[in-house]
Amino acid sequence: MKRINRDKIIDKRMEPWSKDFLRERQSVENDIRTVRGWLEDNQRPDWSLMRGHSPSLKAYWMQYESLCLVDGLVYRQLEPLHGELEPQRQFLLPFA
Repeated sequence: MKRINRDKIIDKRMEPWSKDFLRERQSVENDIRTVRGWLEDNQRPDWSLMRGHSPSLKAYWMQYESLCLVDGLVYRQLEPLHGELEPQRQFLLPFA
């Protein structure tokens, strides 16, 4: 029986997920595109302007201080855990 290298399979499946691809996918998702604008302008809008927006955009508004823009991609920055020195970044996945 031939053994399959699991790491090679994972790498092969991740090939299409380049930074350019992810940037493009985030740019077509309305809420993340809006958040990117906030981060680029370095300003969160007033809460009163959030009326009528989606629950996810309101959640991003609440999390504004933990959101960051790295290489044009929007991430949530998580506090370091149990002795870790660096905070972890969590990529904001757009809807499919």
